[in-house]
Amino acid sequence: MPLHTENTGKGKRVVLAFSGGTDSCYSAVKLSGLGYSVEALVLDMTGDGEFLRSARARAQSIGIHCKILDVREAFRRSVADYFTAEYLSGCTPAPCTVCNPLVKWKFLYEYATGNGFDHIATGHYFRLTESGGNHFVTRAADAAKDQSYYLWMVPQEALAMALTPMGGEIKSEVVARAAAPVQKESMGVCFLGGSDYRGFLRHRAGDHPSCRPGEVTDRAGNPVGRHDGCAFYTPGQKRGLSLPSGWAVMGIDAARNRVITGPGDELFSSRLVLENCIIIGDRLHGNFIPEIWIRGIGRNPRGGAHFTQNPRNNIRDCVMDTGYLPNHPVDKTGTGSMSRLILDLTEPAWAPAVGQPVVFYDGDLVVGGGWLSGFA
Repeated sequence: MPLHTENTGKGKRVVLAFSGGTDSCYSAVKLSGLGYSVEALVLDMTGDGEFLRSARARAQSIGIHCKILDVREAFRRSVADYFTAEYLSGCTPAPCTVCNPLVKWKFLYEYATGNGFDHIATGHYFRLTESGGNHFVTRAADAAKDQSYYLWMVPQEALAMALTPMGGEIKSEVVARAAAPVQKESMGVCFLGGSDYRGFLRHRAGDHPSCRPGEVTDRAGNPVGRHDGCAFYTPGQKRGLSLPSGWAVMGIDAARNRVITGPGDELFSSRLVLENCIIIGDRLHGNFIPEIWIRGIGRNPRGGAHFTQNPRNNIRDCVMDTGYLPNHPVDKTGTGSMSRLILDLTEPAWAPAVGQPVVFYDGDLVVGGGWLSGFA
């Protein structure tokens, strides 16, 4: 939903997902300046008292009411348990993709609808486009900060209420004009607090076989070294292993606690199998070739993809329905059919990992996505 002129929001109430960082503070100031009555909603996902005190103080400093909502149990089930289970099973998790619909946007939406708010808002860098009765997550003006890749599972009813104050902003310009308190950028997985995910896994599942030392092999199964635990590695990784020059992790065999390695130039894949797909609208029908992203930051395939439908499914079976996503740590979608699509990429993707989201774009519009389950 666009934000245009002063007093756009006069008389309207908006609840803003708030962390006290630069983006959420600026969003609050901008929305207030447009006439909205803004309330900050801080989601307590980990019990970090210092974070909660800081966020409350920031909200007070810019003159908005702050509500703290305890969502720790939901976060543990939907994100922390999922994150752990994916690594232990040899997959690569995408915690932000899961957290957004199952925790952040879910509780923001439920709080707003339960307390008479007109809109919801976040500090995410993305825009929204309405077309054909559907709401499409759309790339942000700031390509370096764009977060549209992580929002493809957010349901339609939440998007219909959303304002996107950061969608047209350039982060460096926001910081340069000191439009909001400036904090150090948070990097990596937020709930790890800057620490290594291996320590997180050891703390939660240190006795699991995937966290124990094991063999590093080549693709033929010949031993070439040792590893600290197959859960600590992902396709394309080189660090932490003594490998021949140009080699990298090819795959994870969690059943045997093995890390499979080989030449990095053999990590390209042209045919991807996706499960639990969500498709918005009808833009993937006919001869349309969407742009494909397999990771939010890093090396993405340059081309698009042709779709092959599973004989038991039609692509129309994947269309997102209107129900909100259930809180479930395993079924990462929960909307649409449990459908399977095969993508034939026009240019191969480097080091795609089972468990990653694959997101479809039509220009700047996110038109769907699915979870990489294998290769055909």
